[in-house]
Amino acid sequence: MDKKYAKVSIIVPVYNVENYLARCLDSLISQTLKEIEIICIEDMSTDHSASILRHYEKKDNRIKTVYNTKNKGLSTCRNIGMKLAEAPYIMFLDSDDQYLPDMCYEMYHAVEENNSDIAVCNIHILYETINMSSFEMDNNYFSNHGLSGTYAVTGEIINKVTNIVAWNKIYKRSILEKYHIRFPDGLIYESYPFWGEYISVADKITFLDKKLYIYTRRERSIMSLTLNKTNDRVMDYIKSCFYFYAWLIKNNLWAKKQWHFWQMFAFCTSAALSYMPQDDVIYKNIYQVTDRFLKNKSPALLGFNCRRCIELIRKHQLKERSPQIYVKLFHKPLVTGTHSISLTVFYFVKIPVLSIKYSPIQSKYRLFGKINVFQINMKGTKTKYSVFKIPVIKIIKKEKYRQVKMFGFLPILKLFDNKQDFYYRLCQKSLFFLPIKKRLKQNFINNLLRRKVKFTFNSKNFMPFQTDNTVLLKELKKLKNITYIPNPGNLGDCLIAKATYDFFAQNNISYQLYKGGQPETIVYGGGGIWVKDLYLKSFSKILKLMQKAQKIVILPSSVYDCPFLVNILDQRFVVFCREKQTFDYLTAQKTGAKIILDHDMAFRMTAQTFQTPLTVTPEQKLLLTKMYPVLKRINSKVQFLRKDVEKSNSYESHYDLSSAFGSRKMPYQDVCFATTLMLAAVDLFNTVITDRLHVGIAAALMGKEVYLLDNSYKKVSGVYARSLSQYGNIHLCDKFPLKVNSANNKTDNFYQLVRSVNHV
Repeated sequence: MDKKYAKVSIIVPVYNVENYLARCLDSLISQTLKEIEIICIEDMSTDHSASILRHYEKKDNRIKTVYNTKNKGLSTCRNIGMKLAEAPYIMFLDSDDQYLPDMCYEMYHAVEENNSDIAVCNIHILYETINMSSFEMDNNYFSNHGLSGTYAVTGEIINKVTNIVAWNKIYKRSILEKYHIRFPDGLIYESYPFWGEYISVADKITFLDKKLYIYTRRERSIMSLTLNKTNDRVMDYIKSCFYFYAWLIKNNLWAKKQWHFWQMFAFCTSAALSYMPQDDVIYKNIYQVTDRFLKNKSPALLGFNCRRCIELIRKHQLKERSPQIYVKLFHKPLVTGTHSISLTVFYFVKIPVLSIKYSPIQSKYRLFGKINVFQINMKGTKTKYSVFKIPVIKIIKKEKYRQVKMFGFLPILKLFDNKQDFYYRLCQKSLFFLPIKKRLKQNFINNLLRRKVKFTFNSKNFMPFQTDNTVLLKELKKLKNITYIPNPGNLGDCLIAKATYDFFAQNNISYQLYKGGQPETIVYGGGGIWVKDLYLKSFSKILKLMQKAQKIVILPSSVYDCPFLVNILDQRFVVFCREKQTFDYLTAQKTGAKIILDHDMAFRMTAQTFQTPLTVTPEQKLLLTKMYPVLKRINSKVQFLRKDVEKSNSYESHYDLSSAFGSRKMPYQDVCFATTLMLAAVDLFNTVITDRLHVGIAAALMGKEVYLLDNSYKKVSGVYARSLSQYGNIHLCDKFPLKVNSANNKTDNFYQLVRSVNHV
C-alpha cells in the first residue's frame, strides 16, 4: 500500500518487548482497514526486538521502522513518529498491546461519519498477574462513564474522560500540526499534557461502546508501579502539568482554557501525593514545587469548582499532610490524616482506621479500608442509608407516595402526596422499635422524605403570551383514551411538560401518562427531539410506538432533516409545528398527515404556573446545594449558554442552566420542581444571554432583557421569528452581544428556594 493513500498512521514505540512484539505487529497487518501506514520507532532495545522488526518490514511494506542511535524514551519516540506520519489521522499502539481486527476501521469511520476531531473506544485488559484490587480500579479508570455517541467537547464531557491514555483514541493530524501538540520529552505520565492540549482545541468527540484495544497489564509497567506506590518518578505528574501550562500560554489559550488546567493540576497533584513512595524527599519536592507555583496564581471561577480543588491541595494535601488529628505517645503520632479531592483517610500508625470516599451520588465510610460503616446511596427511585452494610433506612419513590422501610424490608411509613390514609396513621403509631420521642421520630423520617415547600413567585412582571388555542383544542378533543408521552430531557423539556400538564387541566382534557405497553392514542410532548443526527436513539423507541398507534398528535415541535419520522407520517398523524422551517419541511413531503403551524407549548404558561407548591427530594436538594455557589458568583448579566451537541459556537458560559436537571419519565412532581428551578434561577438576573430556547422563553415571560443566540439547526431563530419577536425585550443576535441593556426587575427567589428547602 502506497503511504500517500494511507487513511491512518499508527505509531508504535518499541523497547525491549521481544515477547510481545510479534503479536502486536500481527494485529496491525491483519486490520480490516488496509489503507494504513505503520511507523515503528526502535529505541535501542537490548533484546531481539530490532530483529523482529526487520523480519516484519520484509513481510509487509506498510511497516516503516526508525532505528534510534540512542535511547530517547516513549514521548520522544512518539514525537518522531508524528513527524513522519502522512495520513490524515494518527493513532498510537504500545508495543506490548494489540488492536482487534476492526480497530482502525471503526475508529476511522467514527471520526469521518460524525465529523469528529477525536474518537475514544473501550478496551479489553489482559492481566499477566492476577490482582483482584486492579480489576475494580481499571474498570473505573477505563469506563468512559457509559458515554456512547458524539458530543460537543464541553467541561462536563472532559470531566467524564478518566482514561487519559494516548492509545485508545484517534486524532486529526491537521490539529496536531496546527497547534504543535507533542508529548513532553523525557517525562512519564506524558499523556496528560497531550490530552489536555488536544481536547482544548477539539470541538466534537465520539465515544464507541466497543472494546477494540487489548491492553496488557504488566507487573512492572508504569501504571502498575504507580498504583503499587513504588514509582519514584511521581514528580512527573506535576511537570506534565507545567508543560500543559506553557503550551496554553504559548497558544494564547490561557484565558479560555485555564479551568481545564486547574482541574488537571488538582488531579495530578492529588495523584502524585497519593501514589508517591514513603519518601520525605519526594514529598518535600512536590510540596515546594507546587506551593511555589500556586503563590502567584489565581484559579478561574468558571463553574467547575476549581477554587475548591486548589484549596484542598493547599489546605489538606500539602499543609495538613503532617499530623493534625493525633494522640502522642513517646512523642510520636498515633493517628494521622491524609486528604485528597475525593478521599480522606485516618491512620492509626499505618493502619487505615477510617476512610471516607466522597461522591455527588454516594459517600462511603469504611473501617480499616474494608468495612462499610455508613453509606448513602441514591440510585434511581431509591435512597438507601446503610450502617455496616445493613440498610437501616430505605426510601422508595412511587408515583403517588414515598415509602420508608427499616432494614430495607420492614415498612414503617407511607406518605401520600395528597392525603394520609389509615396505613399512614397505623405505621406512624407503630414505630415501637425506635426508642425516641414521637416528635423526634417524625422529624427524623421527614428529613429523609420529600420536602413540601410553600414557595411562590412575585408574578407582577409576568408577561403572558397571547395564543389562540382553538385548533389545538379541537384536535385534542377529537381523541379518546389519550396516552400522553412527554418528551424526556432537560429543564427546557420539563418546562414544556409543565405547561402541557397545566393546559390539559385548564381545558378538562383527560389523559393517562405513558407507563409501558402499546397505546391506542398518543399525544407526544413538543420539543426539539426530531433531528436525525442528534437524537436518533431518543426517538427511535417513540417511532415504534407511533407505527402501531391508531391516532397520533405531536404537540408543537421542531423537525429538522428527519426522514425516520417522515417515512411513517400518514393520515393518522396531526403534527403541530412551532416554527415555519418545520412547517415548510413537512408540508413539502406530502405525507398525508395534517400539518399545523402553532406556538411552543411553553407559551401556554400562565401566572398560576408560578404558584405551584414544590415537593423536593433529597437528590433535588443536593442539586440546589451544588448550584447555589455557582449562581451566587454571577453578576446581573448572565450567560446561560449550551455546551451540548446543539451549540453553534464556542462561547464562554457561566452555566448551562437547561442541562442542570432533567427527567426521563417526566412525572408531574419532577416537572414542577424543574420549572420552578428554571424560573427561580432566571429570576436572579436582570439580563440573560442564552442560546437555550426555553431559558429564553422563561426569561421573556418574566420580563427580562433577553439576548438570543441561535443553536446548530436554527430552531431558536425559527421560534423567535414565529413567536418571540412579539416581545420588545427579546433580541436575536447573529454574534455574541458585547453591549447589553439591563432591566431592573431581578429577585432573589432562587436563594429563597434554597433557604426554604434547608429549613423545612
